[in-house]
Amino acid sequence: MKKFLLIPFIAILFNVQSFAQENVLLEIDNEKVTLEEFKRIYFKNNKDSALTMESLEEYLELFTNFKLKVHEAKALKLDKRVKFIKELDSYREQLVKPYLTDSSTDEQLIREAYDRMKYIVRASHILLKIPPKASPEDTLKIYNEGMQILDQLKNGEDFAKIAIKYSQDPSVKYNGGDLGYFSAFKMVYPFENAAFNTKPGEVSNLVRTRFGYHIIKVTDKKEAPGSVEAAHIMVRLPQNAPVEQTQKAVAKINNIYKELQDGLDFAKAAEKYSEDPQTAKKGGLLPKFTPGRMLPNFEEEIFKLENGTYSKPFRTKVGWHIVKKINNEPIASLDRERGEIKRKLSKTARAQLSRKKVIDYS
Repeated sequence: MKKFLLIPFIAILFNVQSFAQENVLLEIDNEKVTLEEFKRIYFKNNKDSALTMESLEEYLELFTNFKLKVHEAKALKLDKRVKFIKELDSYREQLVKPYLTDSSTDEQLIREAYDRMKYIVRASHILLKIPPKASPEDTLKIYNEGMQILDQLKNGEDFAKIAIKYSQDPSVKYNGGDLGYFSAFKMVYPFENAAFNTKPGEVSNLVRTRFGYHIIKVTDKKEAPGSVEAAHIMVRLPQNAPVEQTQKAVAKINNIYKELQDGLDFAKAAEKYSEDPQTAKKGGLLPKFTPGRMLPNFEEEIFKLENGTYSKPFRTKVGWHIVKKINNEPIASLDRERGEIKRKLSKTARAQLSRKKVIDYS
């Protein structure tokens, strides 16, 4: 039989010096849960929040359900079963979710993200996938394979060639592992950390993410251009196009470039010649973007340009392009970016760093 006793704890919590550890908040059969335990967890999770009757009642209900569930599982010897563990995790998530801020950790993560947003990193990687249900033995085997590859790179092997040979990222067949430029929030957090902590020209140690093990080579790091406004003219050309089609595409893009040099307005040239139907009708204008949104070499060509200038023709996997950089807006101040950074933090693995400091179930 389960019974639980609630003492008048609201008043005591408002006068935190007036009680001792032996005060019992819950009693489930013969197991006692002290008011001290509840107080420790509640105030740890709500140190920056106002103390209200509503918040206490809501948190007490979650806390009680959690304790009852644990007690029941132990009594029925269910606490080792996978189904129960998943269900218990959902209770824990409910208990943590409304109170998951550790303010010092959050502020550190906000400032770290903002500092990284000021820069863009260009990196290549080699990915060795780890299956979701891989055994420890299988994971160790993949780890050892990664260490052997790392040894080859340290001995001077070409990164792109090794990436093509070993990487399990499908894009490696056309980019040699090159991911282009990116900034904060564009990659999973462990990958981002490794990239921003590796100097240009150097190779990281093995990096574990939910995808597997990565080896990362940083090839460049520079100040971020912020939000970029650009336009382009495109002549489509598949990667495996026949020679005749390739020659026609090259001739067309070179003729367009010559007309631009002779004085043709870029927007009019895009409307007349570009084979990107979505942007041609807008004079080639692309939606504003930040690094990591476009093809790597497409972005690289734009980042080289001064505002108001256009590039020479260049090739990507989708065709030939001429790009014009119209304008760029630098990163705003931390005060202006703070809200957006917090929103992004809550949706990434960074949030777990704060949650780990929020609650202690012992």
